[in-house]
Amino acid sequence: MSAVAHVWQQLEDWLFSVDEDEVVLNLFPGASDVALAKTTKRIRTALAPSHRELLQIHDGTEHQRIVWGEELLAAADVAYSWDLLDDWVRTGAFNGKHATPVGPVKAAWWHRSWIPLTYDGAGNYHMVDLAPEPGGTVGQVIRYLHRAPERTVVAPSLHEWLGDLVTELRAGKWRVHKDDLVRTDETSL
Repeated sequence: MSAVAHVWQQLEDWLFSVDEDEVVLNLFPGASDVALAKTTKRIRTALAPSHRELLQIHDGTEHQRIVWGEELLAAADVAYSWDLLDDWVRTGAFNGKHATPVGPVKAAWWHRSWIPLTYDGAGNYHMVDLAPEPGGTVGQVIRYLHRAPERTVVAPSLHEWLGDLVTELRAGKWRVHKDDLVRTDETSL
C-alpha cells in the first residue's frame, strides 16, 4: 500500500469510528482514467502522482468538508477551479496584487502550477505545488487564501499533509459537526 493510500485509510478509519453512517458514505468512488485525462487536458499539465492517486481512491466529497475542514475536490472540480483562477489571471484580476511567500513557494497571487486540492467554499484552497521555489518539493501542499497575501507551504508532500491531519484527529483537535470536520476550538457552531 502506498503512503497516500495508507494515510487515507487511517483518515477513513477515524471517520468510521466517529460517524460511519454520515461521513464516509459521502465520498465518491475513485476517478476514472477518462476523468483524470480530461482534468489533465484542462489544466495543461500532469497531476502530481500523489494527487492522481488520491483522486483514484476517492474522486472528491459531496459538499462535505472532511479534509482539514474543506471539501476534497473531484477531478472535474479541480479543473473547474483551475480554469476559474486562470481566467482571473488572463483578465488581469490579480494585477497589482502582491503575494508574500512563506516557505519555498512562488511570490505570486496565483500560479498555473498550483493545482487545487481542497476548497472551503469561500475562495480559499489547499493546492498541490508543481513548481516550487528552490528548497521546496514538487508536490508540496500550499495554502492559498484569496484575500490574504501569504502563500504558505503547509507540508512537503500530500501524504505528509494528510498524515498531519490524522495526527490532529487522533489528538482530539477536530470533531464531526453536521457531517463536516471542524476544529474542536471553534465555538461559533
